[in-house]
This record gives sequence, C-alpha cells and structure tokens, in this order.
Amino acid sequence: MLKRTFDARLLFTIGKSPHTGEDNQILSNGVEHKANRSGGPSNYGYPDSDYLGRVRLQLVSKGIKDDTSPAQTKD
Repeated sequence: MLKRTFDARLLFTIGKSPHTGEDNQILSNGVEHKANRSGGPSNYGYPDSDYLGRVRLQLVSKGIKDDTSPAQTKD
C-alpha cells in the first residue's frame, strides 16, 4: 500500500515546515513515517504496536485499497 501511495504521488507534499517554519520543504502528506529505531510513537520510533493499523487507515483515506481485506478486490 505504501508503494502504491508513493507511486500515486500521495505520500509527500511541498509546503511550510511546522518544525522550522521554512517554506518549500518536503512534508509527509498525512501518512506517518518512522524516523527512529527507538523512542516509541512520541519520537516517531519503535516500538509502536499500533503503527501499521494507523498507517493502513491513513492510506485507505487517500483512496489506496487495502488488498489484505477479503472484502476488497485487488487492482
């Protein structure tokens, strides 16, 4: 699902960074990304037992089908 979202150019956007205030920065487009191997969810790291479920919902909200669900058909 992440690859399809990336290929559809829905994973990132260009805008003003909420952290630095700089314009024309590459930003996540409403899909969480892990940036650390540790530190938990509050530090964009692992462990985070709910991460994959949250990301799956974020991708579905962008129109990317969840092909692991038996109720949906594959592209």
